[in-house]
Amino acid sequence: MTADCGTLRRNTANGGAGTLQLRSDNGLVFASQRHTTVRAYGLQQELITPHSPQQNGLFERFVSSLNEERMADRFESTSHARDVIGRWLRHYNTERPHQAVGYQAPAQLAAQLCKNQGGVTAVNG
Repeated sequence: MTADCGTLRRNTANGGAGTLQLRSDNGLVFASQRHTTVRAYGLQQELITPHSPQQNGLFERFVSSLNEERMADRFESTSHARDVIGRWLRHYNTERPHQAVGYQAPAQLAAQLCKNQGGVTAVNG
């Protein structure tokens, strides 16, 4: 998951390891100059069909969870909001069970996959 409201995945359509692909909606943040550097990092950008949030379900679920669990909070400042949401995001990735991955936290799943594949992986948070 990226902080800028998209989903990062590996495109393996042609077999092999594939390139990393950033799947996102067509919001202004993804049309900005900042995101024109996506290719500089070796990423491909895939935009969903306009007005089709079901095509970006992973992100839509994340936003729904964030709204349900944290947006009722009253923030005193931008830094307070960043602190509260940052702690929630770490909890979301490292402790909170997710139904889609067998009621494990994403960090637990990543650790299992890493151990099974003998590689190294990281979970943002």
